[in-house]
Amino acid sequence: MNKTDEVTKAAIRDYIGQADSRELYKMLKFLYDRQTNLEKFVQDTSLRNAVGFNSNDAQLLSGICETAPPFRSLTPRQANVVRRRINKYWRQLVDYLSQIPEHDE
Repeated sequence: MNKTDEVTKAAIRDYIGQADSRELYKMLKFLYDRQTNLEKFVQDTSLRNAVGFNSNDAQLLSGICETAPPFRSLTPRQANVVRRRINKYWRQLVDYLSQIPEHDE
């Protein structure tokens, strides 16, 4: 990992750490939407394509994402789980943050 990646990773982890439950839901939904339709349907990883969730997180995070939409937010318990688990997806979340105007560089 180069120095730029280390800075980016730290910045995204800080952002995740400070995010409220609505913002965590948006990040989760962004990752969920990157999965294939089959992966969404079976709540598992079928391809090693470096997008969406890994096989350890697919069922749990897909389930949270699918049950949260009516509220567009997460419960405190869900938020804690998501906050802990999505840190590993920081490379994908670079794309998410680039879509937010205040994070454009």
